[in-house]
Amino acid sequence: MPQSWVEARLGELINAIAAYVKGEANTIQITVNLADRKAAALDVLTSLADQKLEVRFYSLPVCSMAQFLQIVQTLPPGGVPSCRPSGVSYQDFKTTLGINVANSVQQAVIAHLPDQWVYTEADLRQSLGEDNADFLDKAHDWVSSGWTFSDTDLVDKLGSDQEQTLNDARSWIKNGYTVTEADLRDKIAETDADLNNLDTVRHRINTARTWLWALWLIPFAFLIIIALLCGRNWISRLAWGLAVLFVTSLVIYIAVTVTYSHVAGPRLDSGILDTSQYEGVKAIMVEKGNEIIQNVTGAFAWGIERTAIYSMIGSGIVLLGLIVWRVVLPRTRATPL
Repeated sequence: MPQSWVEARLGELINAIAAYVKGEANTIQITVNLADRKAAALDVLTSLADQKLEVRFYSLPVCSMAQFLQIVQTLPPGGVPSCRPSGVSYQDFKTTLGINVANSVQQAVIAHLPDQWVYTEADLRQSLGEDNADFLDKAHDWVSSGWTFSDTDLVDKLGSDQEQTLNDARSWIKNGYTVTEADLRDKIAETDADLNNLDTVRHRINTARTWLWALWLIPFAFLIIIALLCGRNWISRLAWGLAVLFVTSLVIYIAVTVTYSHVAGPRLDSGILDTSQYEGVKAIMVEKGNEIIQNVTGAFAWGIERTAIYSMIGSGIVLLGLIVWRVVLPRTRATPL
């Protein structure tokens, strides 16, 4: 049965079932003609059987013609001799014994195949099984009369224990959902120690944000010290400070970019927490948490990179201006004697 032939018959079957379900037909009956397939099967099976018989014939031990004829006389119908005569070909062997492979295949196989195959509504119901015996009738009624699904049906499907969850979800969708500080503390407050840890972390973060500006005093103090120690006058001191600032900003930019792209970035892309270990709302919360961590980390890295770029551009422009002012301009203003 070629694939194209099977697909065509399957299409006819599906169309017939659909017509019955939609009410366009009162019954299901599909008749598939197998006569042409039986003829094709006869050709294939005859060729296969002939090949196997030939291999079997040439694998027999060789004997004399007298021995062969003696064995053939007592050979039961359909049997194969225990030897083959020397100098006799496979075709001569079949002629001697009157073997017709096609007729044998026809009687043994093809004759037992029906000329047609009929698929009815009863066959479909049997295929669906007893548990789905009324499925066709329900589908037929739904298509012809329509199908109504009410809130009562939904509650029945979810179960009475999930009715409050359904009402809460409808309320959140309609009116929105607000999470307050009290809600967060209630979720965290399994013990008093958890709340104390939360308050401690919030206090430390607030303190760090308050004194964050003081951290910038340290690198500026180093720049001033380097400038004072390395420069001979105010111009050279300023140039030394700007050069160190430019090089330091370049090093910071390269270090942050390489670290984020090769270490932090791949780790964040794969997810801080494995969402496959969670289900339902917890999985959604974990996925959202990963997204927030990615955004915060990316913004932090980009903030450092942006500051380093601005520092390089600013220091580079001022440093270039000093070079032009101290080296290029005096030469262009010089007059020959």
